Amino acid sequence: NNDNNKVWNIKIKDLSFKEQEQEQEDDDNNNNTNTNSNDSNIGSSSTEEEECNVKSFIFKSKILVCADGAASTTARSLGIVTTAPSSFGSRRFASPKTHQFPPHADHVVFYPKTFLPGFIVTYRLIEDYLNISKYYISPSTSSYNDSIYLQTYLGPNTLLTKEKFAELRIGGEEKTFGEAVIVIGEAAGQVDPLTGGGIHYGMSAAKIGSEVIIEAIKTKCF
Repeated sequence: NNDNNKVWNIKIKDLSFKEQEQEQEDDDNNNNTNTNSNDSNIGSSSTEEEECNVKSFIFKSKILVCADGAASTTARSLGIVTTAPSSFGSRRFASPKTHQFPPHADHVVFYPKTFLPGFIVTYRLIEDYLNISKYYISPSTSSYNDSIYLQTYLGPNTLLTKEKFAELRIGGEEKTFGEAVIVIGEAAGQVDPLTGGGIHYGMSAAKIGSEVIIEAIKTKCF
């Protein structure tokens, strides 16, 4: 290519209509779900294959940055990342005035022995909503039941949204670059290996990656 650009054909699945259906389902279930229920299902993970629209985009660039999350769909399709995500996390929300979360607590971290090295974090949000996140650091704990924790610390009448799951890539990838390609953030497993947290690591990786890209453009070495 005379302008030194590479041509990329990217296919993107449009899940927006599925997300709208899920939001409606959550609204319908919200008034019927409490801490006595035990219907959490790992099989409901958002990573399942679903019918959706697939859109193709063709564009030209000097460098492709793969920063598409733990699934690493783009980097895996290029053969740079060769492994599947190693674990997953989940999130659900508790409605205000239905829980017994300590009134002066900002957040609480809970480490159940049978869930280690995983953990549960409850954050207080605006208007007294709660964000309840679980980090399944070890896949062997995927069947862990958090109902005892919820009943003990939040109360038996807490109204909860449906638990949603997302993948985690923990441990870092051996190779995070290719010809005119760089992999950044969770797509490269650049997260805390003990907690699965990736926001600050992703920001640091993005800063370092941007410096590498600037140098590559200056030297015309991709």
